[in-house]
Amino acid sequence: MPDTEKVPGEATAIERLRSGEVRLLPLSLRVTKADANSSGDAGVWDALVEVSWAQKRYRFGLAYKQRSTPKVFDELLAGLRSRSRATAAYPMLMVPYLSPQQLAVLEENGISGIDLCGNGVVMVPGQVCVFRTGQPNRYRQSDPIKNIYRGTSSIVPRVFLSRPRFSALREIEEEIRTRNGRVVLSTISKVVSTLDQDLLVRKKEGEIRLLQPEALLERLAANYRPPRVERQIVGECDLDVAAILAWLSERKRDTRFRVVASGLNSLSRYAIMAREAKSQIYCSNLKMALDLLGARFRETPRFANLELVETNEDFVYFDARVEDGVPWAAPAQVFLELMSGDKRDRETADQVRDRILQELRSSKEAQA
Repeated sequence: MPDTEKVPGEATAIERLRSGEVRLLPLSLRVTKADANSSGDAGVWDALVEVSWAQKRYRFGLAYKQRSTPKVFDELLAGLRSRSRATAAYPMLMVPYLSPQQLAVLEENGISGIDLCGNGVVMVPGQVCVFRTGQPNRYRQSDPIKNIYRGTSSIVPRVFLSRPRFSALREIEEEIRTRNGRVVLSTISKVVSTLDQDLLVRKKEGEIRLLQPEALLERLAANYRPPRVERQIVGECDLDVAAILAWLSERKRDTRFRVVASGLNSLSRYAIMAREAKSQIYCSNLKMALDLLGARFRETPRFANLELVETNEDFVYFDARVEDGVPWAAPAQVFLELMSGDKRDRETADQVRDRILQELRSSKEAQA
């Protein structure tokens, strides 16, 4: 059997249950009526299932969904409660895969659920409780974008950390452009849809609003990868990091040339932590940066106090905060770089997180 299978539709999934491919020992599962919706059985179930154990039989109404994202899962739970009140059957959901966390939620809510991989929980109050987990997910579904919390697509969730509410996708696109980001509208639409499914953003009634800023920060941190480096050079410069950034910004002759302090070198703008003397600066064209610095920079590994890193990853330049002509990294970039560091860095990241959340609270008050 392949590691990943195509997610089956409703008819195929119920047929697998009927044929005995879907099992949850020691229980026996038998489909007694498929397409209960057309059979007139309260018009609410995708199938009726008889669960038997120790010569006892129990009647369940089953609802199947091809996806089990957090939003779909929550909506399915709410729907099952109302369906069970309309019939005499116990509620049961079936999806391609149930995670251990989802199984725990089902158990806590007293609702049965099975998946196509062999995991599940089946409960009859006061009589039966069977819990099975540990089977791997054979139905890994690909989102429209492989990982919205990493790379260029991460700019879309990041913009909500600077402005938590929008009225339209086009408004998000304009805000990203204002903050020196570049994401096409079609990508923004796909990312926002996934954020909505993950219950991090709510898209409803002409409003797109950030729901869980702390959870969003955690998701971004868990998926963060450092920018891809094209070239880099270390050496000695007779200017400090702020002066270097100002020098490069003032003298650039090409509007496509971008420069910003790394997140760690921008830390002093948002938190208190002593850093090592060497400065790290991101730039989009290393040769141009070296030409602009001229004799002020000398390449050498000994006593180096400057590292120039060429990268064209848009997210490092997004939402740079310019103060007195000096482009410092956005708070989100500082937070993510700290979270990918050692224990001391991660502890300092709490200060930056608090700064981001405080800015969001102020922004919400201003938009209210």
